[in-house]
Amino acid sequence: MKAAIITPAYRGVDHRLERAVHATGLPWLVLHQHSDLPRVRSVLIEQALAAGAERVILLDADTVPSVGVLRTLAEADGVTPDCAVWGMYPLREGDRWSVNPEDPVEADLAIREGRSFRVRTGGLGLCAIHRESLARAGAKLPTIREDTGLEWRPFCVPMVHVDEHEVGTYYADDGSLCMRLRASGTELWCDPRLRAGHVVETVLTALRD
Repeated sequence: MKAAIITPAYRGVDHRLERAVHATGLPWLVLHQHSDLPRVRSVLIEQALAAGAERVILLDADTVPSVGVLRTLAEADGVTPDCAVWGMYPLREGDRWSVNPEDPVEADLAIREGRSFRVRTGGLGLCAIHRESLARAGAKLPTIREDTGLEWRPFCVPMVHVDEHEVGTYYADDGSLCMRLRASGTELWCDPRLRAGHVVETVLTALRD
């Protein structure tokens, strides 16, 4: 299997995302109605690896990629055992992109010129990771065995990194996977030509006297 797409979906999947994924013809693994996002993402990674996917495309249920982006991630030469590729989408707040570049000045220039740049961390709403990269990261993780018999490794479970000054940095599920990939020898790159939108629900409540 060349590639598999994985999506954690607590409530549901946006209908535009469904159309985009089905158009690729790629296997799509979705877990619904689970609120523990780090666990669900980790379980889905295990399922994709067990299915034999050469690369795993992580996609959020409320992320809608531009035309051709998913197929590009499935076939891009830049996704190798040593390199993972991120796309870009605005965060829900709309004030910044979903990636944290190693060099913000260089990244700004690269975005304007349409070329790739290295990132420290990135959101897991649009990225592709080679199975060997995940295997290296997983080799350093314990196996969790649940009462149900389900087994998985905590790829995306939040972590705290403590530096040489004993200062701790908290990483959520997306940042934790990125740090584990980097620590096991995978470079993280962003291709700014791979874009997606972020679906945001707005609730308006009338104020009454």
